[in-house]
Amino acid sequence: MDTGMDDALALIYLTSRPEVELLAVTCVNGCVDVDAVARNTTGVLAALGRHDVAVGKGSERPLASGGPGAQWVFGPTGLGDVTLPEAAAPRDLPAALDVMRGVLARPGPRTTLVCTGPLTNVALLLRAHPEAARQVEAVYVMGGSAAAGGNETPAAEFNILQDPEAADIVLRSGLPVVMYGLDVFARVSATDADIATLDGSGRPGAALAGRILRELAARFATRGAFLGDAGVAVVATEPHLAELRRLKVAVELRGGYTRGATVVDRRTTKPPHGDHADDWPYAEIVWDLDAPGVAAQFVRSVITGR
Repeated sequence: MDTGMDDALALIYLTSRPEVELLAVTCVNGCVDVDAVARNTTGVLAALGRHDVAVGKGSERPLASGGPGAQWVFGPTGLGDVTLPEAAAPRDLPAALDVMRGVLARPGPRTTLVCTGPLTNVALLLRAHPEAARQVEAVYVMGGSAAAGGNETPAAEFNILQDPEAADIVLRSGLPVVMYGLDVFARVSATDADIATLDGSGRPGAALAGRILRELAARFATRGAFLGDAGVAVVATEPHLAELRRLKVAVELRGGYTRGATVVDRRTTKPPHGDHADDWPYAEIVWDLDAPGVAAQFVRSVITGR
């Protein structure tokens, strides 16, 4: 993940669910530079008392070229005015590739990857250690768009544009990919009552979530206290809250105006002679969701731990 405010909400949620074994978090350049991402990630985990979770420092740059960061939105730290405890220095963290390989080499059930930032680390893992894919259950990706266009450019969503080549590798890997894109990203928000409930719960994670949500509401007046990346974490644990459609997806790697766009084949009828979409990979697209249900699940889990 490229831990900014909504990535932090995803971490708070996942660590609140006792049935989720959070094995590791790897950091990638995206919202802010990878050193700031590492400081944010270790700081969030320290605030939650989760020093047991391995953190790996990942790629400082995309595979080819990417877009600008999001400091102009989230501030130079990626967390606005939210402060965190001092934790491990980025230089002291192991390499993300080593952390991921170690997790996937463990005996036992396969591992689900929840990706809330650019996909560079996953693509590098698949390139260097393709055998690791056998231990991956699914890849949940916050990124792309089926029908909502882009946000970083008119065509491209931020996370995919940061490293389109990495997204292409992951989509074409044969792994089961669930794409939680801009079609649903901003639809899940916390209410003022939700934030007050988080503030009053007495749990450290809930208090931190309340501070982050208030900061998001202050910075995004028209969008409010949106959960953003935390939504994909909720869907990964509560899939009944989402409607999925299995559709073909390609990442535009060259277009002068459309680089980084996810082109989703939504056609119901196709020409009999075939076309260039014939060899596109499939992904499960989060087409719709129970937005109030996702928000309620987030608040309930962060407050009660279930």
